[in-house]
Amino acid sequence: MSTMKPLFFRVGVVRALVEHAQSASLHSPTFAQSYEGEYLKPGVDLMQADGTRRFPKADDIDLGRVPAGLHLVGDSGVYLMSNGEPRQLVAPGSKESLCAYAVGIDPEAFDFDGWWERKREVFGGDDGVEFLPLDNLEALLKGASDDDYITIMMNPESFRLHSETLPRGAVVAALAEFYPDLHAQLKPQRFRVLERSDREAGASPDPGLH
Repeated sequence: MSTMKPLFFRVGVVRALVEHAQSASLHSPTFAQSYEGEYLKPGVDLMQADGTRRFPKADDIDLGRVPAGLHLVGDSGVYLMSNGEPRQLVAPGSKESLCAYAVGIDPEAFDFDGWWERKREVFGGDDGVEFLPLDNLEALLKGASDDDYITIMMNPESFRLHSETLPRGAVVAALAEFYPDLHAQLKPQRFRVLERSDREAGASPDPGLH
C-alpha cells in the first residue's frame, strides 16, 4: 500500500458545501451508491436474467433516500462538492458547481504536469468519487475558523478525515514535507492558493500563503 498524503481544503468553502448538503432534500449518489439496493426506487432490480447486474440508470435512484454528504472527486484536480440537488452553483445563473479544491491540485492554478502528478499520487490515475458523510465534518467544522483547513489523508487505496483542523502555518509546514515541489512555489506572485476557492465562495482573493 502506498503512503498516505494529506489533502488540504479551506474550511470556509467546505462549510458552504456542508450547509448546502444539509439543506437539500435530494442528494446525488456516488457510482458505488447507485448500486446499493437501499437507494433504489421500490421495485427496481438491477439483476438480469444472465445473473449479472445491469448499470443503474438515473431513473432507478430515489434521490430522497441518498444520505447528505460531500463528494471527494478526483478528475481534473481533486476537490470536494456537495451532493445536494439541485446542485450548488458558484453564483446564480452560473453553470459551474461550487467546489473546494485541494491545495496544489487545481488545474486553474497550476500547469498540467504539476497538478496531475499530485492527483495521481493521492487518488490514482483514474477518475473517481468517494462519499464523505456529514457527521464527522459537522463536528470538525464546529468552532473552526474559516481560514483554517480540514485535512484528508489519502492514497489510491483508501482515505480518512483528520480529526482536527489546521491553521495556515501548519499547512505550509506539511506541504514542505509531503510536496516539496509545491512548497517551493509558495510565493504571493506565483501561488495564490486560496484565490479560486475564495472567489467561488464570494469572498475577496487571498493574498497568498505565508
